[in-house]
Amino acid sequence: MTMIVLEIISVLLLFAANGVFAMMEMAVVSSRKSRLKQMGEAGDGRTSVALALAESPNRFLPVREIMTPRAKLVCLHVDDIPERVWRKIVVSGHSSYPVYDRDRDDVRGAAAQLKNLMAPPLFVSPVTSER
Repeated sequence: MTMIVLEIISVLLLFAANGVFAMMEMAVVSSRKSRLKQMGEAGDGRTSVALALAESPNRFLPVREIMTPRAKLVCLHVDDIPERVWRKIVVSGHSSYPVYDRDRDDVRGAAAQLKNLMAPPLFVSPVTSER
């Protein structure tokens, strides 16, 4: 009986440790580098480690978290009509798309930062009527 309790406690501790490491990883990845530099200049010695990790996340993140697997890439064909391109953008939610011609190995370029098209406008001119 005590062995089962010990195993359950061990598993729970491993789950908790995994959660803490995942939170720390996400905190480093989502942190602003300018703020880390500012904190380092103010004398916080811990920021140098966080800044080094933020500038080269490949040191601690697996490749699958940084890159999209080829099988899951959403590609745009050079002859796609705008409605089809828009549908792919809205459904996938990616920020950049390879553009190909004959097949996916014939990449001609990339369309990037397309999700900014869906951002709200910065300024809307008031409508005036002269009737």
